[in-house]
Amino acid sequence: AGRAGGGGRGGCNSSSSSGEGDGEEVAHFSECAICLAEFANGERCIKLKCKHVYHETCIVKTLEREKRECPLCRSKDL
Repeated sequence: AGRAGGGGRGGCNSSSSSGEGDGEEVAHFSECAICLAEFANGERCIKLKCKHVYHETCIVKTLEREKRECPLCRSKDL
């Protein structure tokens, strides 16, 4: 089960962490590193400044509960 760089079939419509949707298709990430579910086409996701991508609901809950940093690389520059 790969994370970044995986060849997943799905993709999600990303928004930046500032909430501004860039509409970029994020197909190079095959699954959310928080819930481990594959991204489905058209699903709402958030891409952090560090370029890691998560389901919108997963990353919002994680950032509210825990430290305000990327769960993968621990970057605080969100």
